[in-house]
Amino acid sequence: MCFVGYNKNTCLLHISQKNENEGERTVFSEEKELLAGEKSSHGAVRRGASASPCSAYYVRMLPRVHRLHGGRDIRAVFRRGRKKETAFFTVWVADKGAGLFRGLVIVPKVVDKRATLRNTLKRRVREVLRTIVAPSLPTSDIIVRLKPGGKTISKQEFKKQLLNVIHIP
Repeated sequence: MCFVGYNKNTCLLHISQKNENEGERTVFSEEKELLAGEKSSHGAVRRGASASPCSAYYVRMLPRVHRLHGGRDIRAVFRRGRKKETAFFTVWVADKGAGLFRGLVIVPKVVDKRATLRNTLKRRVREVLRTIVAPSLPTSDIIVRLKPGGKTISKQEFKKQLLNVIHIP
């Protein structure tokens, strides 16, 4: 994959294929429209990384306005929030009554020492928070802490258990 260029609104990609007789030739060319606020980088596109909006496997993150950060806000959720526990998760939910949904995912090293697996588990939780929980609980702050048993279950069971503990059908 070879990055050609982009501007504020579009990203142009060329997929190249090497052939012994003909050298390098373009077999695919694509121009994609970027969503508002998204950025692309030469290195990410060249590597085919999923972080690039130009990539076919781009995974949307939890938007910055929906991320819970700052010590004061996090402590407030721990104090005021309703705590629910299962074998896989501990979840704190605090309803603010106004404002936007915000979420935080905690995956401690007890779950797994490898950062790659912990980050994969975080992405699974964030995807559920972004697609299902945020529209259902629009004014809540949610903190999800994974337990060691959470890494052994399938994606479907993971999603089902998380929605069950938050009480969303």
